[in-house]
Amino acid sequence: VSSISKGKKGEKVRMLFSTKSDKGKNKNDEQ
Repeated sequence: VSSISKGKKGEKVRMLFSTKSDKGKNKNDEQ
């Protein structure tokens, strides 16, 4: 169970990082 929860946590963190990078890319594109 702990390994599964760890995987879900990793996915959430990855999603947060991906959204942050996407926002940065959009900002650069706008500029």
